[in-house]
Amino acid sequence: MNKIIKTTALSMLLCLNLSVVAIGQTDLTLKDITSKLTCQCGTCPNLVLYSCSCGTAERMRNEADALITEGMDSDAIILSFIETYGERVLAAPRAEGFYLSAWLVPIFAVLTFGILILVVLKRWRDDTLTAEMQKSPIAEKESSKYSQQLDDELDSF
Repeated sequence: MNKIIKTTALSMLLCLNLSVVAIGQTDLTLKDITSKLTCQCGTCPNLVLYSCSCGTAERMRNEADALITEGMDSDAIILSFIETYGERVLAAPRAEGFYLSAWLVPIFAVLTFGILILVVLKRWRDDTLTAEMQKSPIAEKESSKYSQQLDDELDSF
C-alpha cells in the first residue's frame, strides 16, 4: 500500500514537471498561438481560435499574426490577448496560482477515490475470508439436523 502511494506521488510530480516544461516552450507559429486561444464572438461554443471559422476568429487570427510580425514572443502575444479579452480567452487555464487547482484537483480526486476503492475492496475480501473461516461446525450440524427434519416431514406429508 505504501509503495502505491509513493509511486502515485512520484508520477504526479513527474507529470507536473513535464507540463511546466511544455507550457514554458515558446513557438512563434500562428497555429501554435491560435490553438491556445478561444474565439470570443459569443456564438461559437468556445471553439479554439485555430479551428473557428467566424469573422471574429479571423480578426483575432489577423491580430495574432500582426503581433508575430512585430517580433513579439508567444508569451507576450498571449498576455496581450489576456489583457484585451480577459482570462476566458485561454483554451486551457494557466498552471499557476488558483488555476493550478484546475489541473491538480481532478488528478488528486481520481487517485484518492482509486486508493479508497482499493482499500475498501481489500477489507471486504479480508472480511469475507475471515467470515468463511469462522463458520461454526455446530451451526452446520444444526442446519443439517433441521434439514433432515424438514425432509422427514415433507416425506410424511
